[in-house]
Amino acid sequence: MTSWILSTAFPIYNLIENGKKTYDTRAPDPTNPQKRLDQAKKGDIAVIIPALSSVSEPLDSSVFPTLKYEISDIQHFPPNKNEEWESVAKRTLEHIGLEKIFPNHSLEKAIEVYRSFPNYPQRIKDYGLVAIGLGRRL
Repeated sequence: MTSWILSTAFPIYNLIENGKKTYDTRAPDPTNPQKRLDQAKKGDIAVIIPALSSVSEPLDSSVFPTLKYEISDIQHFPPNKNEEWESVAKRTLEHIGLEKIFPNHSLEKAIEVYRSFPNYPQRIKDYGLVAIGLGRRL
């Protein structure tokens, strides 16, 4: 069993903690073993660490504790040949369900979220997206 650290912006942390967001998605990064979520397996542990934003340092764990969930589902959505990154993202969101990944967001807003992450469009185009089902809280 492997633990996967998922740093996430505080508003997303709250949605996960409150059970409104039941899937997280990540673009694999082959240069960072901790971001090779295409290798995660059902039964592994997702460790959710809150941060002020998706690219900032984690918040104080004594105030905002990490959340741990058993990974109940893991699905990799690799890009098809010559597929644009937005198409991979839309395919992932439609298959899993937009509300499970981005509660209260439109499809367009969800795409904008992916676009806002550094290097995410290129990583999605190159490696796809991994949908991580957040099952039982540990």
